Amino acid sequence: MTQRPLVPVVALLLLMTINALSAWAEDASIVFRAGFAQVDITPTAPVPLWGYGKEHRPENVSTGIHDPLFAKVLVLEADESRAALVGLDLGRAPFEPTVRRIQTVVRQRAKVDHVLFVASHTHHGPALELVPVADKSDPVLENAFAYYAELESKLVKAIVAAADNVEEARIGWVSGKTQINRNRHTSEEPVPRDDELFVMRVDTVSGKPLASVVNMAAHPTNHPHSNNQFSADFPGVMMAAVEEETGAPCIFLQGAAGDMQCDVDDSQWGKVDQMVAPGEALAAEVLALLGDLHTAAPAHPDVRGVETTFSFPLRLDLTDPATAGGMRAGFGESLYESYRGKYEAGVMHPKLTTVLLHGELAFVGASGEFFSDLSVQLKANVGDTKALFLGYCNGHDMYFPTERAIAQGGYGADPGSAWVTPGGPEKMMERAAYSIAALKRTFARDRLPRPAQE
Repeated sequence: MTQRPLVPVVALLLLMTINALSAWAEDASIVFRAGFAQVDITPTAPVPLWGYGKEHRPENVSTGIHDPLFAKVLVLEADESRAALVGLDLGRAPFEPTVRRIQTVVRQRAKVDHVLFVASHTHHGPALELVPVADKSDPVLENAFAYYAELESKLVKAIVAAADNVEEARIGWVSGKTQINRNRHTSEEPVPRDDELFVMRVDTVSGKPLASVVNMAAHPTNHPHSNNQFSADFPGVMMAAVEEETGAPCIFLQGAAGDMQCDVDDSQWGKVDQMVAPGEALAAEVLALLGDLHTAAPAHPDVRGVETTFSFPLRLDLTDPATAGGMRAGFGESLYESYRGKYEAGVMHPKLTTVLLHGELAFVGASGEFFSDLSVQLKANVGDTKALFLGYCNGHDMYFPTERAIAQGGYGADPGSAWVTPGGPEKMMERAAYSIAALKRTFARDRLPRPAQE
């Protein structure tokens, strides 16, 4: 029997080894870095509040501070690409033009490519989408407009500061199941509910915590609506408790909370303050998970992302006299004019921002109040990738219910509160899963060892 020479086989093995070593050396030269900064964003003058109509809050003007509001920024960097996670103690992310301006500035000044502004959705923060009303002068509205300019400046400075603070870092994350939230929209079995509590921590290379990040879904509506003081509600209670215990900053990133609330006594809603108990209970769960969490330098440091804009016809006509009258009566002339101008063509353009970290962890931010089953479906459709849903992100386009929820009806699903075309939210989640898969493909192409070529 004739034996083939071993030279081609040896050459092939050598080439494979060289390729693998080359890829390893490339990854070894890429360092994961992170930086944190925060800023107090509590308005200092009376402004209109976010979250309730005149039925619950007839005098919709702030009267002081129960607890301060913060913007907390964590910048993540790898291979000269940067993403910023911005947790906001606000009812919604800033108005979309503001988001765009900030993104442009921080890309130029701090080389931050992707920014996710994630509001906690507290109903005791300032209203952010108000516009001037023709032929009317209102000092409280003028206070709001001055605050918008101040907020924009503060957010830019905080993101730039976090980018300036980046240092070599380690990262780790863990998930558990929480019983703190419940579905407020339906009692149909099985009840849709995203019960995941996700905790991430970023440390310095010496092991000192830089910041922890918490993601879960529940409406922060536990502080009485009759109290017109600013408050971060239960997420603020949770973050303060975690920070006191760990000595490091804690960032809350709200999830798909459109149909989710804390499991509290409904008979006492609005009558007594119910934010402390769930906030402390959540802090205990977070600290327990942090006790099981270990950080490490990522094997393949990488930050990449993509943003997608959709177009969906509105389910209601904002120029209809009955609709316009109802909105003016319930929320005021300024808010109505803001939404009428935003959706002047009868079309909404919600945003979907997807950031993939190290080829393993995906942050999916969407500009509205998504129902929890959409988050559950997304997480089930991304294979072995860890995916987190971030609501109230980079804008706000009202409620995003599932088609199943629309069929049931009710607040959050009816046209009066859910303006998106039925089926639109499902299309956005399908796109999110596609974006994650596409980002993973480019990550594998750019970062992982390439197969040897003969």
